[in-house]
Amino acid sequence: MSEMEHPGIVQNNNDSYLESMPPELIHHVLDYLDLKDLQVFSKTSLSLNGIVTKYETLWRKHCLALTDVSQSDIWKDHENGYTWKQTFEKYYEKSKCNQVKEAWKSGKFSNIQSYSELPEMSMHPLSAEDWGEILDAELER
Repeated sequence: MSEMEHPGIVQNNNDSYLESMPPELIHHVLDYLDLKDLQVFSKTSLSLNGIVTKYETLWRKHCLALTDVSQSDIWKDHENGYTWKQTFEKYYEKSKCNQVKEAWKSGKFSNIQSYSELPEMSMHPLSAEDWGEILDAELER
């Protein structure tokens, strides 16, 4: 691509058009992506993965949106030197497990007859104690 096609943007032959954009503009795009799309976007190239990984404001927003984990724990980890992305990764799985556990305990999956009937994201690694709570809730129904 030449500068004639897109004035002001000179593209290196090894870079995509997106990679030649200023990081601030890429950040603006990233703000509109959900987590699944962020994951796909970050896998498109090493340089874009780096931009996503280092975009602390984005990861802070996602950390603070986690509702099933202690916000004080999140802030404590960040104050102890974890990046916002590291903090998010640490608590995201825990949050998803808590959501799945609560769905099971509430009876959302009580009438499932086979694995194929389970909704997407209904299984997460849970402890024996968690499964015991789920079984107790099922027995009480």
